[in-house]
Amino acid sequence: TFVKALSNSSKECENSLKDEFAKFQSVYEKFSKKKAAHLQAFEAERTPWARHVRLNNSVAVSRGLNGIGLAIVIPAIQSVVADSTYDHNRGVAFWWLQVTGNIGTILGGLLSVLLTSTSFMGIAGWRIFFHLVAIISVIVGILLGLFAKDPRFVDKSSTNGSSFAKSLLLEFKELFQPTKSVMKIRSFQIIVAQGVGGSFPWSALSFAPMWLELIGFTHK
Repeated sequence: TFVKALSNSSKECENSLKDEFAKFQSVYEKFSKKKAAHLQAFEAERTPWARHVRLNNSVAVSRGLNGIGLAIVIPAIQSVVADSTYDHNRGVAFWWLQVTGNIGTILGGLLSVLLTSTSFMGIAGWRIFFHLVAIISVIVGILLGLFAKDPRFVDKSSTNGSSFAKSLLLEFKELFQPTKSVMKIRSFQIIVAQGVGGSFPWSALSFAPMWLELIGFTHK
């Protein structure tokens, strides 16, 4: 009896997961991952400049918007890689994606620390680094808009050019209802909660150079 009950519960869980995946798939199929990456590149450009010219309370808003953009673009890029590759080379593609990302993180952290103690034309080094991030983000956003292709939308974009001019507000309205249903899924809520908690230590580590400066380490 116990084994039978356990088997039934397993089948119920399997059916529940299938239903949840179908709901999530409905949102996934409507969203162009190329557009997500393209928009986030410009959002990443806007945030550093906003930090440079705006008041402190606007910095918090800009950081929040940038975090939302990153939460959208990172899974979108991974999905584009998965859709653009085959079974025999998908692992290598994700390997390159991870390696280049880690190398960029290392070089960016090193460069930001080195620039902190310098100045150029009276501009503090850390401000220069923010401008560099903004400029690179603009370039990446332009390149994504011109050359990136979402495999799921190639045929649609070739036959209907007006879809690209669709307003962002209209797309968000179309996505709101299925997104709302996905947010009610318990397993999805658990995954999001785990991600929020797991991101705290990694976010704290990004302040390690600042902490080392505060306890007495110099740039020399």
